[in-house]
Amino acid sequence: MKHYKFISITLLSLGLVFSVLLGFNFNLSQGFEFKGFWFYFPPNLMDIAFISSGETLLKSNLIGYVFYLIFGIIYFKQNPSFRKSPVFIAFLILVALVFISDFYSMYLDFNDAFNGRHFRVGLIVFILGILSYRQTSSKLNTESNEPQ
Repeated sequence: MKHYKFISITLLSLGLVFSVLLGFNFNLSQGFEFKGFWFYFPPNLMDIAFISSGETLLKSNLIGYVFYLIFGIIYFKQNPSFRKSPVFIAFLILVALVFISDFYSMYLDFNDAFNGRHFRVGLIVFILGILSYRQTSSKLNTESNEPQ
């Protein structure tokens, strides 16, 4: 249980840092081209541009969502009864939408057609992850404290 707690908090924290707070810009139209680092504080709750925006570079936010995905897999395997949690389902849906959006943006950039579209909801995903974690840890603590 202690390892689960440490791993969960670490994965969620790394997800927050790399999806919201810091990363790097890059371009794929001429091969991978590094374009510098970025740091945002205070973080935005969400930043969505479905069609286009003034941003002409891709951002490395997907690295943070990989940490969120790993947390989701661990959470999913921890206890099957939590799979039906609406908070966890929202967490998974947002992570999946970000992966789809970012891979499509990379595809567009690779084909020199990227116009700034993005779907950044890292802070919301972090909050949903914390709520899912708290729901799991409180339920597991309750179950482990019951007399047998």
